[in-house]
Amino acid sequence: METLNTLSKDWLNSGYIEKHGITAEDVRKINFTISILEQERFNATVPIIGDTIICTTPDKLENPNFPIGHLDSPLENEFASICVCPSGAPFVFHDGHKITKFSCSGGYWTAEQDIGMFEYILSMEEKIFCQWGHCGMAHSGAIYFHARVNVWRLVRENLN
Repeated sequence: METLNTLSKDWLNSGYIEKHGITAEDVRKINFTISILEQERFNATVPIIGDTIICTTPDKLENPNFPIGHLDSPLENEFASICVCPSGAPFVFHDGHKITKFSCSGGYWTAEQDIGMFEYILSMEEKIFCQWGHCGMAHSGAIYFHARVNVWRLVRENLN
């Protein structure tokens, strides 16, 4: 869990601290989001949105093409969207009970519909996320935090 001290020491939050300051409400909100993110992953048998997807080709298993992919939409959809090379921390959105969506930038993007293509690699590896702080959608209004997610591997011939 994050504290006022850990969030304040994270250099990613320096712009937020300078413009808005981190509050106890920010810490509560971040820790609530972390608890939802991490609880959803216990005993997961398939990738869940927000998980890390290592995307690679069969000839690059030891040195993956894209080692930090982000699962942005669920496998229950016709095609799950994967940002193979995110350019920043994904924004997290939840409804108070479960994560409803992420907003990730970067690229390129790929899609997969076959759950059998995903190989489980590692449980609960730390990943950086962000969400709006107490001032909402404002300049430098995102707070960055760390949460643990599962790591999966997607191996396909047609990845660039």
